[in-house]
Amino acid sequence: MKLTLIVLCIISVAIFYILGSKVSMLILLLLFLLHSLPELSKKNTPVYIGLLSIILIILLSFNNKLSVSYEKALDFRIQVWEMSFNSFESNPMFGDLSLPEKDILNFNHYLNGKYYFLDSDLNSHNQYLSILMRFGVVGLFILFLFVINIFRKTSKKTSKRTVREVLGFLVISLTVCYIENILDRHHGIVFITFFYNYYLVAIENNDE
Repeated sequence: MKLTLIVLCIISVAIFYILGSKVSMLILLLLFLLHSLPELSKKNTPVYIGLLSIILIILLSFNNKLSVSYEKALDFRIQVWEMSFNSFESNPMFGDLSLPEKDILNFNHYLNGKYYFLDSDLNSHNQYLSILMRFGVVGLFILFLFVINIFRKTSKKTSKRTVREVLGFLVISLTVCYIENILDRHHGIVFITFFYNYYLVAIENNDE
């Protein structure tokens, strides 16, 4: 079983490396830390340290390989995030639904003289900022009620494996939300709702 997991991890890293997926590599590191730390012992510590070292070396190589494209991607996101945050500041409690998100951002780009963004027609590229600018603090609070709810369902009867799987799901979802509007897309909504309800059922079944 462990050998199968190692092989799958190697294949995943290779695919992420070839595709140049920066967020996938970061999520892989976070998941490794999340799932390995509880298993650490005097016997297996050298093995986990070795695997962590390999992952960090790959990430360093990956970062050097994509440093230029990464800086460009980060630069344009920061500019879009700035416009999203400016819109949120004007309506912090309930947000602004007077226009579609892209129209509000394009209008702000126009006011700030960033005309090169007008043709790109971009959304916020950050689910949290997207919700803040459209629904304000109230909307973001409602979103995090779902996260709070899944922890409220856990109890002493909930298995450690289920808890770690839930945390892994949250790591993936919350990290991707930082760089994409995944809840604005059909496949993103399906992914989140399917696994959210799957783990709710798993937690409740543990309690029986």
